[in-house]
Amino acid sequence: MTTGDAVTISGVGAAGYNVTPPITPIFVVTVTSPTQFTYTDPTSGLAASGGGQVVGPITANAFVSGNPIPLVLLGAGFTSSSQIRVNETPIPTNFNPSRPGELTGTIPASLLTQPVRLVVDVLNPGNLYSNVYNLMVGQPVAVGNSPLGIAIGSIVLQTTPPSELELALVANSTDGTVSVVDISPASPTFGTVTSLITVGSTPVGVAIVSRSGLAAVSNSGASTASIVNLTTNPITVPSTISVGSDPTGVAVNQSLGSAIVTNTSSNSVSLIPLSTSISGSPGSLAVDAQPDAASIAPDLNVSVVANGAGNDATLMDVSTGSPAFLDRVSNITAPTGVDYDPVTQDFLILSSASNTVTQLNVTPTGTNTYSLLQSSVRVGINPTSLAYDFQSGTLLTLNTASNTLSVVDLAKCTTTTLPTTSCNTASIVRDVLPFSGTVEYALAIHPWLGYFVLSDSANNRMVILPMPR
Repeated sequence: MTTGDAVTISGVGAAGYNVTPPITPIFVVTVTSPTQFTYTDPTSGLAASGGGQVVGPITANAFVSGNPIPLVLLGAGFTSSSQIRVNETPIPTNFNPSRPGELTGTIPASLLTQPVRLVVDVLNPGNLYSNVYNLMVGQPVAVGNSPLGIAIGSIVLQTTPPSELELALVANSTDGTVSVVDISPASPTFGTVTSLITVGSTPVGVAIVSRSGLAAVSNSGASTASIVNLTTNPITVPSTISVGSDPTGVAVNQSLGSAIVTNTSSNSVSLIPLSTSISGSPGSLAVDAQPDAASIAPDLNVSVVANGAGNDATLMDVSTGSPAFLDRVSNITAPTGVDYDPVTQDFLILSSASNTVTQLNVTPTGTNTYSLLQSSVRVGINPTSLAYDFQSGTLLTLNTASNTLSVVDLAKCTTTTLPTTSCNTASIVRDVLPFSGTVEYALAIHPWLGYFVLSDSANNRMVILPMPR
């Protein structure tokens, strides 16, 4: 969120849920500076206490700042004894009798040092609590120039004794480097770049095989892929392998330790067995026009490749060293991202032109034969990146045209339940957060730390954020 942006949110209101009826006014937030939030109340007709009603949708807010955040809370039923609380801890609160619908306070910098979810409410006399408002605080990490692809992994380091490290990799496309960011919560270097790896020209995509500690990076300007060994100190690049023209997206098979690279200009994919010493050429397969993203089902050893200009996706077998065509999925307009849900065996294919995610269920019916069930749900405007948390059923999409991040309860809408009334956009799009980032490959979710990361090419940074609820 930057200066001048505005979003309708659920604000902190008056006397609370333990009055009848509860007062939960809606506010419009305008960012007047990078760290100043002003709340403007469009519900001027609310009663002073015991009246009021919800007059709009609930939309979450998020920001990135290490400085104290001034707050202006507008509502009704405030008194000189009203107290703003952040995470149930009171903060100094100011009440002006000439402005009885307003409280002011400041979120202290001590609460803004790490990615965190803050809950703001108001305590009134008589232990009456207002409705609550959730704030998401992100931690920025300066990386290289024009960061694009981002990946998360858990790596066992070759130390004595062995130690485990949670890290993120960010491909810095202008610099020809990859930033390694420590995201282990208890680490003293959390949220800092611990290594800078030189790879090939114009790195775009990156993915990590956690069990081997190897990563693959697509170097678009060099038509190569770099194999990175994350377990050594210092980190090394033991192999660089030639692939097709303009390699972009990268996906890995966690069970077989291989990587697939989409070669956008040569309309092909390369399948690379990841190791510290690679000889020969990778397996390849021709696909439709401009493949730009892929994902692999490690339980099925099949992959779906999104063909951006072909308006379709290719299903292929990746169980051996040579990818093999299985099927084609049509009518997916300008696909730009793919992820996989191992719980439902659904591939999630992002369509940037139709503002939808296609859920493609892949069920084996025999040797190299599959039943394909296809459904779709609407997300944000011009979605270009996605990431999925299969444990919570939460889908994140970065929407380039609106500079927003949609939070979708996709678990309500599996291919076995569609179409149902619970799968309409209003019920499954839980939040819309004001964030911009890279056009593609910009999101990754850590499966158990409760974080997601975003590469922000406009500001040459990565942002660590708590997963929305």
